[in-house]
Amino acid sequence: MTDHTESASPGLQSGAIRIWESVLISIASSAPGQATAVSLGLLIPATAYAGGLSIIATTTAMLAIAWSYHRLNMWQQNAGGAYVWVGRAVSPYLGYLVGCLMLAGYLLGTVSDILPIGPAILTLLGFADVSNAWGEVISATLLGGITVIYAIVGIHMTARFQTFISLVEHLILVSFCAIGVYAVFIMKRAGTVTPTWEWLSPKGVGGAGSLIAGMIVAVYLFTGWDTSIYLNEETERPEVNPGKAALCRWPSSASTTRCWW
Repeated sequence: MTDHTESASPGLQSGAIRIWESVLISIASSAPGQATAVSLGLLIPATAYAGGLSIIATTTAMLAIAWSYHRLNMWQQNAGGAYVWVGRAVSPYLGYLVGCLMLAGYLLGTVSDILPIGPAILTLLGFADVSNAWGEVISATLLGGITVIYAIVGIHMTARFQTFISLVEHLILVSFCAIGVYAVFIMKRAGTVTPTWEWLSPKGVGGAGSLIAGMIVAVYLFTGWDTSIYLNEETERPEVNPGKAALCRWPSSASTTRCWW
């Protein structure tokens, strides 16, 4: 019988990631801070403050997908994930199309994260004006280059970096949540909106919202949850742990992690 270490592709470090690292990498890959900052501004007007229902509905669908990935990973552990599964279970041509979509999604998704936040960081540090197009070019090149470098170095460095990023982002989110609760419920600051029962309506306050539009926006909160699956060949107990890590994911807007097994 061939051992998993021998069958792993060149460059992959078999058994290098523990399950808690796999969970944290998935959480960090969904960029909780960035996802929340980008999505909430669109989610609130789209749902007329009833965004909670959209997030719950999207969570249900994503859990079904995560469970499917869990079962597929038990069938075959391959860093290609859906690209390999579709190619071997349905047809190589369809698998190729899935692979192209995955590459396009990850490339465009990564760049879309860097473009708005990169220039803002450079402006904060006094290096560039956020309205300057060169700020976007510099940030995309610099941050993208750093990402490629630590990915080449190996999964150990990547896991540590992603864990650090996840902790920082959740610290920021918890801080802002605490400030928001204080401003709305204790200070009752002017301009804030107090929650009402209408927030639980599919149409939101005054019937001006849309559950479907909210779900489309809420999907962005989950982007990157499947990273643990693509690290399955480098995870301990590759048949089980990557799928568990995928099911451990929770929407990026939440500051807690829950496991569904």
